[in-house]
Amino acid sequence: MGADSGGRYSYARGGAELYDALGIEGTTYEIGFEAVRLALGDIRSQVFLDFGCGTGRSAAFLRSLRAGRVYGVDRSRT
Repeated sequence: MGADSGGRYSYARGGAELYDALGIEGTTYEIGFEAVRLALGDIRSQVFLDFGCGTGRSAAFLRSLRAGRVYGVDRSRT
């Protein structure tokens, strides 16, 4: 991770791929995702926006719960 010319942090080339490869199993994310799954209940055919989606981890999670459609939007082009 580094900073751009405006002092904002951004992933270095290849950083997103590395982050995405980490997965969620066995991490603290797993606990949070389980809590979200329970809170959302049946989400079939519902539409979600994953704002700040990064590599799409949460969007993929929502799709695994059979969300109807998930839109992922991130401000970083990389």
